[in-house]
Amino acid sequence: MGSILSISLSCDAIVTSCWSSLTKRASYVCKLEENLQDLDSRLRDLKALKNDVKTAVEVAERQQFMKRLETVETWISTVETVEDQVNEIVNDRARQIEKLCCGGCCSKHYIFIYKFGQKVDKMLVALSDLKREGKFEEVVAESRPAVLVNVRHVEPTVGMDSMFEKVWRHVEDNEVRIIGLYGMGGVGKTTLIKQVNNNFLRTHSDFNLVIFVVVSTLQGPQT
Repeated sequence: MGSILSISLSCDAIVTSCWSSLTKRASYVCKLEENLQDLDSRLRDLKALKNDVKTAVEVAERQQFMKRLETVETWISTVETVEDQVNEIVNDRARQIEKLCCGGCCSKHYIFIYKFGQKVDKMLVALSDLKREGKFEEVVAESRPAVLVNVRHVEPTVGMDSMFEKVWRHVEDNEVRIIGLYGMGGVGKTTLIKQVNNNFLRTHSDFNLVIFVVVSTLQGPQT
């Protein structure tokens, strides 16, 4: 009795598996039009997500000098590839639907319409997977240099730390737009400016670029 019961359970499992497979295969054809509409909807959602991710990446790269993660770059590339594949399906949509008959559940070209429906189903799964994978917590990493600056050679100095700190506080103050240094020649004004210039490499700031320009002594108006 035990072996007979075992055979019965195995047969039930086989029948269930076969029925599920047949139902799935039939849906490739019977639900083709519905699946194509779903394909359009999922593609629009994925495109919107891709655009949001690309915008976040571009803003971070431009304003924060960060580098996009390779996983994000790969995801964007994969989405664009799948977009092309879906567009090919959409372009062939009208021709394939014309082959349907009997309420959309049969076709004179059943093998071709079946393979087309199977391709649509695979694309639906791919779009869903990509949408789930595209919900990144972080899109950039690996901070680039805080600011683009050319390092200036500076000789070691003594007694200028307090003045440097005072100037740097003004640099970090968002309310300050212009900083002026004045004094007799040889007191260290140029050296101090070079130290400020080089310090941008060691700190993060809102500056994207530092330009160091040497200006000759201004002459008065000639008469």
